[in-house]
Amino acid sequence: MRTLARASSSVGMDAKEFIDQRVVLEAKRLLVHGDLTVAQCARQVDFDDTANFGKFFERQVGLPPGVFRHSEVLGASGVAGAPGQDSRA
Repeated sequence: MRTLARASSSVGMDAKEFIDQRVVLEAKRLLVHGDLTVAQCARQVDFDDTANFGKFFERQVGLPPGVFRHSEVLGASGVAGAPGQDSRA
């Protein structure tokens, strides 16, 4: 535990914040680059309850997991594909 505390304090956060950020990063990766449901993603990052995962994710990211996935997949332009590119062309 002391190693985690030292590592996290070296980047200016406590151990819980450090772990939470790592969990959020993995959840984002699973949501955007995988085909798992939100419930499956929740289980992958060690949440037994999908509702608790949703609350945690929204508190950390500012969006519910499903909305985050949809916004990242569509990108900034609102069109599937790379951000800013229109696939209708």
